[in-house]
Order: sequence, then C-alpha cells, then structure tokens
Amino acid sequence: MKISQEAADVFSFPLFSKEFCARVVESSQALKWRRGDVYKGQRREYSNVRACDEMRLKNFILLREAFAEKFESVVAPAVKFCWQWQIRRWRDGRLLRYHPGDYFGRHVDYYPGSGVRYSRILSLVCYLNDGFSGGETRFLRQNRAVVPEAGKAVVFPSGMTHPHSSEPVRGGTKQVFVAWLS
Repeated sequence: MKISQEAADVFSFPLFSKEFCARVVESSQALKWRRGDVYKGQRREYSNVRACDEMRLKNFILLREAFAEKFESVVAPAVKFCWQWQIRRWRDGRLLRYHPGDYFGRHVDYYPGSGVRYSRILSLVCYLNDGFSGGETRFLRQNRAVVPEAGKAVVFPSGMTHPHSSEPVRGGTKQVFVAWLS
C-alpha cells in the first residue's frame, strides 16, 4: 500500500477502488439524506459553520460493511505505520454530500467538553467521487489543501492541532465518508 504524507501528521492512502466508490455514490441516491447538524456541547445548532447533507453510516449497510473490512486490513495497519499506534475501533461513520455552495468551515473533530461521548483520536475522510470543482480539504495550521480523488482516504489527528475545513464546492456534487478512530 502506498502511503503519502500530505502535511505534518496528515497521511493519505488508497482505501476503496473507484468502481466501489461509484457504486456507493449511485446506491446512496435512493437513501434518505438530511441536512447536516452542528453541535455545541449537547445542544444541536444550525449555524453558518456547515452546509451539507448527511447520512449516518448505520443507515447504509453497503458502505458500513465494506469499511469494517477495510478497517482491519488497511486502516489499522496504515495508522500503525504512520504513528506507531494500535487503534482498536472506529465510530460514528457518516456519509456527507456537498452540492454547489456547500462547505464545512474551520473546525476540529474533538476537544474536551465538545459533548462527544467518546474520544476521537484520529479522523478519517475518504473521498467517494471526483469530477467536481472545489471541495478541497484545507488544513489551516499546516497550510495545505488536499485535493479530493475517488477512493483516497486522509487520516489526521482529530484535535486542536489540526483545524480543517472543506472548501465550498463550486460545481458538481462531492461525496465523502467520514469516521473517527480510537
């Protein structure tokens, strides 16, 4: 497996084939999406931080089962190679869909007091399609943007060292799968 360092403690590697990603995107069209939420502590807040659709992974068996398999065979070994850490589980996977103008502003995925019931040590973003414009994942402190490519996963620390954003999609539709590792 080829692992690339995108920035300080930001690594990417191939996770799914382009064919599998196309199948996921196609299959997801028939499922029920909802507008994404932003939480402040335990309180749900709709704000100008985020504009995209989401679906919890528990509602999408095809992707959930495929990622569970890849977690053991690809993700855990990649994390061990990059950080010398043994991760044991993944949690709370979601499928996100960004239409033109949608974005996710500067944020971190975990901080003490965030209201998340478990520790998010690493974040994983897997791009499920390409062929759209915009939508790069920008790492603000590392001054680096990762260009989406179908099947490519990006893994990075979930906390305050890696604030990141999803730049607005300018044309087409972007879909990603996200999960948090511990």
